[in-house]
Amino acid sequence: MASVGLLNYTLRTGGKNFEQLENGEITEYDLLERSLQYSGLLGPAEYYVRYSKAARYESKISAAIGSVVGPNLPDVYDYIKGFFDRGVVAETAYKRAPFIISLKSLHPEAYKKGLEYARELDKQSPLGPEGVEKKRRRSYNIW
Repeated sequence: MASVGLLNYTLRTGGKNFEQLENGEITEYDLLERSLQYSGLLGPAEYYVRYSKAARYESKISAAIGSVVGPNLPDVYDYIKGFFDRGVVAETAYKRAPFIISLKSLHPEAYKKGLEYARELDKQSPLGPEGVEKKRRRSYNIW
């Protein structure tokens, strides 16, 4: 199972994980930990790993909630916020489609074309708030 996790990790990074290992950017421990995460073999210990990593960048409360509920609840919040702020439906669906990360890693040009198409669909969609265009900043001239 750990080898399946390593294969998944290697496919998602396009082999950069081994380059990072050779360059010293990650250690063998990091490579093994990420492989075990991809395969699901960390089990309940993954809560602690997620918490300790998230606590470096977020508040401890936010890190604790995110490590327990996983990325789903914060993702749902981001989707709703993105929809109401910018009216993005197709872009969100495209970015969260199954195997889209593999497409992004293996064929970045095709991924970018698809993303541009999704953004164009969102612009043409009647859904979302009026005037989703970027708001212009007012500049004040004091002289």
